[in-house]
Amino acid sequence: MAAKDGIIIAFETMETPFMDTVGKAMKYVAEINSPYLQVYPDIGNLNNAAIKYKTSIFDDINSGKGHIAAAHIKETEPGKYRNMLFGTGCVDFKTLLSQIYNLGVRRYVTEMWYQGSPNWRTDLTNAVTFARSILDPLSDVN
Repeated sequence: MAAKDGIIIAFETMETPFMDTVGKAMKYVAEINSPYLQVYPDIGNLNNAAIKYKTSIFDDINSGKGHIAAAHIKETEPGKYRNMLFGTGCVDFKTLLSQIYNLGVRRYVTEMWYQGSPNWRTDLTNAVTFARSILDPLSDVN
């Protein structure tokens, strides 16, 4: 990222057709052309968009090279964007996070959903353990 000081604003790739891919977000990043406007891909949403449009999620992520402020880690499956525990959907976290890490991204947010479970602490611990099992080895290698 080019910006050294100041506040970074980043477009999150959402679950709506308006901005559900990095490519769509990059259209506005390129148009505004400011080091303070970047992209914040939600890899769960990207995964569903790639399935929906029958496109390469890897090419889409690469289209944001140099403009990804952080990555959002969330589980999804086609047509479902919320209320999923990690490991129950179809997101290939290991491959996708490795790709994003190799693009220089070092900030990640793990999203999980409280669904009224009395075991919410276990769910939270499992989410952290799941994310760390993928991200920690990446930082050990590089």
